[in-house]
Amino acid sequence: MQALILAAGFGTRMYPLTRDTPKALIKIKNKPLIEHIIEKLKEVKNIETIYVLSNNRFYTEFLEWLDSYKIKNKFKIKILNNGINYEYEKKGAVSDFKLSLRFIKEGDLFLIASDNLFEFDLNKLVDISREKNSSTIILRETEDLEMIKRCNHIFLDEYEKIVFYEEKPKEPKSNIFSTACYFLKKEDVQKIKKHRFENADNFGNILSFLYKESPVYGKIFDGFWADIGSFEELEKARKYFNH
Repeated sequence: MQALILAAGFGTRMYPLTRDTPKALIKIKNKPLIEHIIEKLKEVKNIETIYVLSNNRFYTEFLEWLDSYKIKNKFKIKILNNGINYEYEKKGAVSDFKLSLRFIKEGDLFLIASDNLFEFDLNKLVDISREKNSSTIILRETEDLEMIKRCNHIFLDEYEKIVFYEEKPKEPKSNIFSTACYFLKKEDVQKIKKHRFENADNFGNILSFLYKESPVYGKIFDGFWADIGSFEELEKARKYFNH
């Protein structure tokens, strides 16, 4: 089992804070956002390696972070580089994922966007995956329909299998949405790897493709979650952690 954290974005919506610092290294509760994610991954048994995909612009910053983090952490972490230097050059989250798969050992895989801050027990995703023999996704419920419009909406059947997914719906008909935290079965990783995506820019296109090809189950979690893509979400996270 492996894990991949996608951290190759430029965080332009949070300039000037992220002009010279990758969003994943912004500190919350006195430690970088990415360390919060890694600490949740460390609770999962049998993860061999955590891969972090950076862009070329911030690659050195991630290497420097890793050097300092190794002092207090013995977990195997590797930094990958997509070679992109500017926002206008980026090819999208799906392309970044498929690029990363060239360097990742085949097997079941956690796929997490680096701007996700959460307090879910990731072992529960693995347990559901083993029980259902399927990929699993962390879901949330909200009454904020404007958020759904910016994000996605999902329909589940009575067994919590995903039966419909739509990105940025104009008229939301569900209050359930997917976070960017997936546990993917080995077979599904290969399906994604082989598929030619027409739109490789959005993380959600992975799920949009996959649930039509394989059974994918979602688990609705309570507890804290934030998508650190704006100053408002960053402030929410810092208030939650009293920092």
